[in-house]
Amino acid sequence: MDNTNVLISRKSRWLFEVTYKDVTTGPHFVKVTSRPQIEISETKQHDGTTTLTSKCQSFTTTYVGMIPADQEILCKLIGGFYKLGNELLEPKNFNEIMEKSAGKLGKGVLTLCNGACTELEQWELNDLWPSSVNLGDPCYSSDETNIEIAWRFLSYKYTPLAIRFNNPQSSQ
Repeated sequence: MDNTNVLISRKSRWLFEVTYKDVTTGPHFVKVTSRPQIEISETKQHDGTTTLTSKCQSFTTTYVGMIPADQEILCKLIGGFYKLGNELLEPKNFNEIMEKSAGKLGKGVLTLCNGACTELEQWELNDLWPSSVNLGDPCYSSDETNIEIAWRFLSYKYTPLAIRFNNPQSSQ
């Protein structure tokens, strides 16, 4: 990180880095609406067996106060996703689109930090793409622009980095 004067608030303790093809942006401090969520459901099969399926929900990041050079890289990255989207949308079937996009989508690394910038947990988000982009309204009282992006992903790896368990000793 090159930003040494960063004030870290409770909501902004997330670092997010996104890579798509040869473009990488971040890691940047972002606000996150919530941790990535995974919905797990049971599905009964015709033969009576039950299988578990998971569905990754979207999550939203807000980039606050990015310098123009970083904004340009982020916009280039988003543009690459949408160019790919136009290529993939030839077939109308969602499963066909997902088959065609395998390995062509982005990768994200979302890291939660505490107030002292110690990394606490990390999410590696594979086959990541932006599902919604809000480039914000211009603010005439400052140069700050908030860029809000909703992300979707197909697979993930969650790593707790700094878990400490208290093991109370029983006194006898």
